[in-house]
Formats: sequence, C-alpha cells, structure tokens
Amino acid sequence: MTERQVSPGIRICPDGVYRWTYEFDMLKNPTILITVYKVLGISLGAVYLFALLIELFGGNMRNLTELWTLTWPFLILTAVFLVIGLIAYLIVAALYGWKYQVLFEMTDEYVKHIQMPKQFQKAE
Repeated sequence: MTERQVSPGIRICPDGVYRWTYEFDMLKNPTILITVYKVLGISLGAVYLFALLIELFGGNMRNLTELWTLTWPFLILTAVFLVIGLIAYLIVAALYGWKYQVLFEMTDEYVKHIQMPKQFQKAE
C-alpha cells in the first residue's frame, strides 16, 4: 500500500494510519488560553471551596464579614493568576512563532494529537 491523499490535507499512509496537520494563529484563536484559564479557575475554585468548608464546619463562619475575609484574598489571587496566565501564554505563543501546529493520526482504535517536533523541543 502506498501513501495516498484521501481528502484535502488528509492522507492514508502505508501503515494504514490517516494523518493530517492542523495549524492556527494563537492570537486570533485563544482556545489554549481559555483552557489554561479553566484549569486555573478550577484549581482556585477547589481550594476556595475547601477553605470555605473548613471554615463552615469549624464554626468560624458566623457572618458575611468573615465570608468576605476569606473571599477577598482569593479574588486578588484570581486577578494575579489571570495576568500571569496571559503573560505566560504570550511568551509561549511568541516562542512558537504565534502558530500552534499539531499532527493528528487516526485509526479504527484511536485518534492521536501529536505536537510537532519543532514545538515539542521548544516546550521542553
């Protein structure tokens, strides 16, 4: 079996695996940044909820002032993480040449998302 094009941009290789590449502009498509923010938000939210539960079950949460005393540091930390996340994203995007490139491989059993070797080396 030889390699052949099965549709624009997708080829089937001699090993029976479909392969194609995908590239997008990291400044115009903030999908990765949004994912980073979701991870940071879930992490901060889990820590906040854990601290809140400790305060509630410990009997230390008697009024809204004590709730605010617990909440405002998390709000400041959230703002700091948003700024740091954006700065880190812009640094990574600049290192990648503002483009995210990925290779996909597909068989009947799986679809693999493989970072391009050039970007993988920069990420290391």
